[in-house]
Formats: sequence, structure tokens, C-alpha cells
Amino acid sequence: MALLEGQGAKLIKYIAVAAIGVPIGLFVYFLFLRFSGWSAPVSNASATAVMVIPNYLMNRYFVWQKTTKNSLSGEVLPFWIMAFIGFLFSTIAAWFAEGQGASNIILLGVNLLSFGIVWVFKFFVLERFLFGKNTTEPSEPAII
Repeated sequence: MALLEGQGAKLIKYIAVAAIGVPIGLFVYFLFLRFSGWSAPVSNASATAVMVIPNYLMNRYFVWQKTTKNSLSGEVLPFWIMAFIGFLFSTIAAWFAEGQGASNIILLGVNLLSFGIVWVFKFFVLERFLFGKNTTEPSEPAII
């Protein structure tokens, strides 16, 4: 695939960010499921909201090594939209699994699989449209 040509180091860093963020996100999700009394969808929404900022920062600064100012319309909002897509996909799957009487461990697995599918797609979007070499530098003032 042409998009992956020369992207090995970046892809390894992206996987490293996931290796950090996914277990932490699942742990946060588990804590909400176990101790908050919230349903799987509410717990998932809360865990997604907690994890979106560190995921954005790790991807922007570590994976793509961007040093320019953050762009609200060019980076932050599209990143949140992708997180919301992952949230919707995983919430629908968790809602379905919870309706089938799934245990917390199954709900965690459903969450992991759902976000994993979106995660693969997200790499290409981040590379091509948000942080990759084909993007223009943001001209908006810094917000983060």
C-alpha cells in the first residue's frame, strides 16, 4: 500500500501509543462498569471522554512529532469526531452484548475489538489528513 510506504517507524510508534492507551482506557472503562453503577454505554462514553485528550497528545507529539500550534478545526475537532465514531461503534456493540447478558470481561473484549477496528482506520486518516506530511501547517492560535 502506497500510504504505508516509509511509515514503519511511525506505525510502530502508533502501535506503542495504543499499547499504552488501550489498557489504560480499558481499565478506566472497567472501573466505571464495576464501581459507578453505570450501564455499559454510559461507562464507555465516560472512558472515551477521559482518554481522548491523552490519545490526541500522544499521537500528535510522539507519533507524528508535530511541533506547530494545535488547530481546533484542523486537528482537535476531527480527532474528537474519530473518537466519537469509535465510541458509537463500541457503544452499539457493548449495548448489544449487555442486552445478551454479557459479563464485564466480555464487555471489555467487545470494547477492545470495536475500538481496534476503528483504530486501524484512524491511522490512515491521521496520516493523510491530520498530522501526516501531506497536511498544511495550522494557522489558528494554540488551544492546548
